[in-house]
Amino acid sequence: MLSRLQQKTAWVVALSLLCTFGFGQSTVLNFDETAGDWAVALGHAGNVVILEDNFEDFEEGSGSMQVDVQLTDLVAWGTWTDIGYTFAEAQDFSGYSEMRFKIKLLKEPTSNIRSMQFTCDVFEESGEMWRYPEDLDIFYSPHTTGDDSEWFEVTVPFSRFAQPGWYTPVNGVFDKAAVTGFNFGVHSDSSAGFYNHPFDSVSFLIDDLYLANPVEDGQMHSFDEMAGDWATGAGNENVVIILEDDYDNIFEGASAMGVEVQLDAPYATWGTWTDISYTFDTPVALGDATELRFNIKMLKVPVRKNLIFTFDLFDVDDNELHRWGGDSERPGHYGIFEHIDITFHEWREIVIPLDDMFRPSWSTTYDDAIATVNSIGFGVHTTQEQVDADWNACVDDTVSFVIDNLRMTHASTVVGIDSKTPQVVRDFQLSQNYPNPFNPTTSFSYVIPQTADVSIAIYNIRGELVRTLESGNQTAGRHETNWNGLNDGGQIVSSGIYIYSLISESQTISKQMLFLK
Repeated sequence: MLSRLQQKTAWVVALSLLCTFGFGQSTVLNFDETAGDWAVALGHAGNVVILEDNFEDFEEGSGSMQVDVQLTDLVAWGTWTDIGYTFAEAQDFSGYSEMRFKIKLLKEPTSNIRSMQFTCDVFEESGEMWRYPEDLDIFYSPHTTGDDSEWFEVTVPFSRFAQPGWYTPVNGVFDKAAVTGFNFGVHSDSSAGFYNHPFDSVSFLIDDLYLANPVEDGQMHSFDEMAGDWATGAGNENVVIILEDDYDNIFEGASAMGVEVQLDAPYATWGTWTDISYTFDTPVALGDATELRFNIKMLKVPVRKNLIFTFDLFDVDDNELHRWGGDSERPGHYGIFEHIDITFHEWREIVIPLDDMFRPSWSTTYDDAIATVNSIGFGVHTTQEQVDADWNACVDDTVSFVIDNLRMTHASTVVGIDSKTPQVVRDFQLSQNYPNPFNPTTSFSYVIPQTADVSIAIYNIRGELVRTLESGNQTAGRHETNWNGLNDGGQIVSSGIYIYSLISESQTISKQMLFLK
């Protein structure tokens, strides 16, 4: 039956590529009337944490939780708060690579020196703790505050979890199958109190914690031997920008791009900037993507919290600028250069939600939307903030890092933990392969709504069968497979476009991929 299905659908596969299928959402922690179930630790007696159920402003369910934190009591290294929830029984995070939650800022911290930081933790049944380290940007968002505030989503890849230096590991291995608690906190370093800034406060709503896997929608830029194709600009002539193809530090492909920026003071009152940009030969459509991701490896960390990472997209139709990160009116992202996990000098995944991008007031706004990208850019900026008569945040500073693998994604498979019932999947689903283009191996996932006979097959552009990857009865749920560029005879195929298909008795879903030798 499957071979007949393959023959029947081969010509359809060659002529028709179906669009990307999304996945549903369901909640891990719904924050509905849960404020009384959270435990609070203050770090120091003078700090204040107030938790309240909010039934008027929420993202899902019947409510959210409002969090008000006032940090008033600092020691030499700063202070902290801890807000924790314990599940009634251990939960299974297996099969998922990240968690997401929604935040809405009601009051932003007063000082922009980045003294207030967000953390979140998960705890295992063994007592082991894993932390998403201090994030300097969540409270300094482009989504405004007060009456103009908007809900935004925070993505925490499990690959970003680290264990602080003060923590003694149980075994140093994240057991996703036995998660017993979720905590978050508002921390501060000593810069707020020790440089005559007022002690600070923040107020926000939190809602809709869920698990997910990213669906890859294609690679936007590989950084393979392309350093010479990037253009650079700087705010003043003393700034130095060095771009080099890096063959020693590679996340994927043939190379990554090494970046060193040396910012030279004095600056203008608002600071200074660099601009590093690349224009595509063929514009790139964002399609179903809701975020961009790239990998970064820090080689030299800046001295101060004054260096900001920016990332830009330019619309193909009107060259409208869409920015993630720093601007004189909306500073950030400091966290890329300042996360405590950068001390490990390992590759880290950075997520850029498209909803977090904004149009700076100094740029020209056209239709406030972007669907196809003409060029991309990133930069190292700085702002100048006077701290006292003798010290300010701007000093001569240098940052050095390697960047690689810019890609487009959207959230997929999620599961509810409160109800212990996964969302019912009613349709066959097939993800975009990743990486794409690829050499020599690529992977993709598919979802089967109920146990069924299915086949996963690869065709060339003429509709001829190249390779059968899977064939037979499979259980309902999410499955993953990969292709190594070999045909059914074990020979490597030639470069070109190939079609991969999920074939069942009732439905065929096909997508294309590009193999480059």
